[in-house]
Amino acid sequence: MLNKISSEEKRIITILVMMSFFSGIFISYYVSYISAVFVKIAGVDNLPLAYIVSGLGGMLLTSIFNK
Repeated sequence: MLNKISSEEKRIITILVMMSFFSGIFISYYVSYISAVFVKIAGVDNLPLAYIVSGLGGMLLTSIFNK
């Protein structure tokens, strides 16, 4: 199946795969950094509240997006 695609399509697919790979690396470092900054500023005691607020916010945004 992959043999039937043109060289231009192969180039585009390669670029998309590379973009996805590097985006994943960036996001993992970004989330780690932001989590460390949050714990440094807000403290470990507020971490459960942050997860609850984040979950509720995600559910709210998902319900707004799906309407």
